[in-house]
Amino acid sequence: MKALVFCVEQRREEIAFLLGQIDILTEVKIVSPTAIIGVDECDVFIVVAGAEQKQQVYLNLHLSSVSKGIPVVYLTSLNDPSRAEMLDLGCCDCLAFEMRLDELTARLRIAVEGKKEIKRLSLDKQAMSRSLMEDALTGLCNRKMFDHALQSELSRFKRQSIPFGLVFLDIDYFKRVNDTYGHQVGDHVLRAVAKRIASSMRELDIPCRYGGEEFALILPGLTATEAYAAAERVRKLIETIPPAELKGPERITVSLGVCSTHIVDDRQSVTAMQLIDWADQALYEAKHKGRNRVEKAQRPLENLASRKA
Repeated sequence: MKALVFCVEQRREEIAFLLGQIDILTEVKIVSPTAIIGVDECDVFIVVAGAEQKQQVYLNLHLSSVSKGIPVVYLTSLNDPSRAEMLDLGCCDCLAFEMRLDELTARLRIAVEGKKEIKRLSLDKQAMSRSLMEDALTGLCNRKMFDHALQSELSRFKRQSIPFGLVFLDIDYFKRVNDTYGHQVGDHVLRAVAKRIASSMRELDIPCRYGGEEFALILPGLTATEAYAAAERVRKLIETIPPAELKGPERITVSLGVCSTHIVDDRQSVTAMQLIDWADQALYEAKHKGRNRVEKAQRPLENLASRKA
């Protein structure tokens, strides 16, 4: 365990001797209370500062300790009235010179291991958050992420007039694939399609699995023509997936409906649901006109329910 000690000059020898007897500390570096931090990697910050310095030293350290997950402990005497104050500030522990070595050792170990556990839990929480936004089968964004991203792009469009495209994509005759080859082959097909979609996207694009065999692509900053070209690129990539990767079908095609913000008359009143309906109507047109094609949403548009009736 490596310790970085912020210590007033007059106590350096005493602190070096004390910490040198703690066997879990494999390396101890002592610097002044005002030293610039962030240069050295360490497992624990130990503060030994005078009354006029201790709060500022701790606050400076706290910023680094939070970002790096490094615990801060305060080392002072048992009768120091500021011990409770330093704990209130957020120190992991307040150690005392008068403590036995075995107690100092145990409390340093607990401080470091406790901070590591908190960091591990934080990383687990981040991973869980990512998993909640990711489709488990395809690795693309899931429906929840789609809803959030679409609303975000729509808000940006309303504020700054930055256009974007919305593409709905549906695998042609996917039910026939499942019925003929089984759901495991269907999963292979979904993953193969998702892989081609992801490979054709820019870094800022948001490809999502909308549900079942349907996918949705949010394409920030693209005009209607550019969004159509992006959809056509995806279509061509998917129809050339080799049969060996599909694990059953000889060929897979998709139909795509493209909606872009160019068809919006009233920027401030348009809703995410309207954009979804318009892209879905364009997808319906692609299916109706023979599949394996891209269709653009046009203005004016009929109600989706009456169109499919």
